[in-house]
Amino acid sequence: MSNVVSSTLLGLGIFLLIITPFIMYGVNRKLKKNRKQKKLFQVCEEQHLSFTKTEISDDFCMGIDVILHKLIFVKFVDKESRIQVIDLSLIKHAESRNNSRNLSGDSFGSVIDCLELVLKHKDTSKSDIHLELFNTENSLQISTELLVVDKWVKLINESLKK
Repeated sequence: MSNVVSSTLLGLGIFLLIITPFIMYGVNRKLKKNRKQKKLFQVCEEQHLSFTKTEISDDFCMGIDVILHKLIFVKFVDKESRIQVIDLSLIKHAESRNNSRNLSGDSFGSVIDCLELVLKHKDTSKSDIHLELFNTENSLQISTELLVVDKWVKLINESLKK
């Protein structure tokens, strides 16, 4: 009987040692996402906006108010956050910019170094607004950013037509 109890406790201990890091990773990731979402909605309240659509990622979050034609972009780098509130009534159109490089020869493909959402001003004397969604200096691997940038280019351009 003693061997059964000790084996069970040993097995349970090993199981907890293996599973605990995964649980902690999930909890930590959810807490970070909640903090980022809270920051985005705090800026939304300060600007008196009501988001129609939001996007929360590991490195950034953004939201759009299609009624007031405002876009909020929050970029997280290390422990700091950079906030941009963009008046879309001054924007002509949005596009994506993909800065990539070829890997030693054409047969190896290319690597994306930087992915940006670029907002072109109606007034050509003003410089474009670059919202960086991915950069190899800040992130090691690109995940859903390609889909996100295409979705937001379409969303912003549709909003500009109204």
